[in-house]
Amino acid sequence: MSMALDHGRTFLRYIIDLWRNQVYDGSIKENELNKKYWKYRLQYQGVCPPVRRSEKNFDIGAKYHIAAGVEYWRYFVANILQFQLHEYLVDKQDIRDQSIIAQFTRNEKLEKG
Repeated sequence: MSMALDHGRTFLRYIIDLWRNQVYDGSIKENELNKKYWKYRLQYQGVCPPVRRSEKNFDIGAKYHIAAGVEYWRYFVANILQFQLHEYLVDKQDIRDQSIIAQFTRNEKLEKG
């Protein structure tokens, strides 16, 4: 469950760069910066703003990566590569030793056997 919650941010990482790229290419106008951000949050994550938001708010600007101009793709790609690596190490190598799997996945029930 904690892994699912931790990696639920994957779509936020996608949204941040999608939003940024559309601002740069002019698809998102100055008068809809916050509106589009929350539209993407709802569309890709199913998340609504906690209170009514307007263009006076600039919620995405609270992310350091927006203010500093740092691309967020690296984190998005890192999540994908992480799961591909897990698949390779566990499935492709045919690891059958439960204690190794337990250590790798941090599953205490398997570790105790």
